[in-house]
Amino acid sequence: MKHRPDRTRLLRDAKFSVLFIGGHDDPAVPLETLLPQLALPAQSHALLLRSVGHLGFIEAPELTQQAVLDFTAGVFGE
Repeated sequence: MKHRPDRTRLLRDAKFSVLFIGGHDDPAVPLETLLPQLALPAQSHALLLRSVGHLGFIEAPELTQQAVLDFTAGVFGE
C-alpha cells in the first residue's frame, strides 16, 4: 500500500457515492491522511471508528457491516 501510485484523481472524478471506513487508531492510514480525502468525491459518506485500527471489518464487524448495508441501501435503493 505504501508504494502504490496516487489515486486521489479517481476520488475527485467519481460520479458515484463513496463510503470511507476508517479507524481512529489506524497506523497505515492515519486520520490526518484520510480526512482530506473525504472532501474529494462529490458525494461521500464516512464511518470513523473509535478504538479501531486498520481492520474495521474484523475489529468492529457489526458497525462496519451495518454501515455497508446502509450505504448500499441508500445508493441502490431498498
